[in-house]
Amino acid sequence: MPADSKPTRFTYLEPAALQELKNLRFAAKRVVEGCYAGRHRSRLRGSAVEFADYREYAPGDDLRRLDWKVYLRTRRSYVRTYDEETNMSVLLTLDTSASMAFGGSDSQGARGAGLSKLDYCRYLAAALAYLVIASRDQAGLALAANQLDVWCEPGATRLHLDKLLNELERAKVVTPTRLGAALRTLYTLCRRRGLLVLISDFLDQDLNELFHAIRLFRHRRFEVILFHVVHPEELTLPPGRAIRFFDPESGAELEVDPQDVHASYAQVYGAYRQTVRQMAIGLGCEYELLNTSTPYPDAIRTYLRAREAMLR
Repeated sequence: MPADSKPTRFTYLEPAALQELKNLRFAAKRVVEGCYAGRHRSRLRGSAVEFADYREYAPGDDLRRLDWKVYLRTRRSYVRTYDEETNMSVLLTLDTSASMAFGGSDSQGARGAGLSKLDYCRYLAAALAYLVIASRDQAGLALAANQLDVWCEPGATRLHLDKLLNELERAKVVTPTRLGAALRTLYTLCRRRGLLVLISDFLDQDLNELFHAIRLFRHRRFEVILFHVVHPEELTLPPGRAIRFFDPESGAELEVDPQDVHASYAQVYGAYRQTVRQMAIGLGCEYELLNTSTPYPDAIRTYLRAREAMLR
């Protein structure tokens, strides 16, 4: 699709799915940073709505925030700090590496197991972007594989949503995978902290590099959610004999009988998924395993309802 073209209909934003999700919203769990009036707590200084705490006065602080009653009692200067309500900034980061093109050997329609991981993730990202902007929060989009290929700064208008949807329409897979390097670049472009949503199959060449990059966001107090997307045929090898397997990123091929390697494959792949989960939880990230056989509106609804229950 030419760079300057605009689709008359957005493939990955389905009205029927939005109707299913209309009563849900994406709420922040922790204190966020923002520059517009909104519904989420912030530690920004300025006119605020609710007292939070005291801290010692420092040169340059607004003298109107001095608490004179505390000064009279202690003979020390303290200023008041406040919780302010602000917009949440959500950075939707989509893995576009070659392994995401895998869609299995069957086809069961737009929401079935035949859908590629990349397309499933595009539906997922489009719906989440819509929910974020519909809640008057800001959504940004990053497409990444071996580098940061596309970056749309967070915005909260319908025109901005159209821009994100156009980028999702044009997304193409790239090889090889170095999500860690892409996230490092993204980190330098983030002007304020918020919520990082990483959607990937996590078949990365270097998990240590990837999670070291995620650590940068956590150190800056970003909330981080990892959606680990898998295809059913990755969980259980397809039936048959003498099947040729192809690595889309390295180009390597291997012909084996699935029955000969079924048990060892399940063990190794299961251990890999567990490693990703443990590394995520170890950094204080949320981790959610999504199977492309689950309709994405159902996956979003289940996740957001569980998230809302934890916020109560």
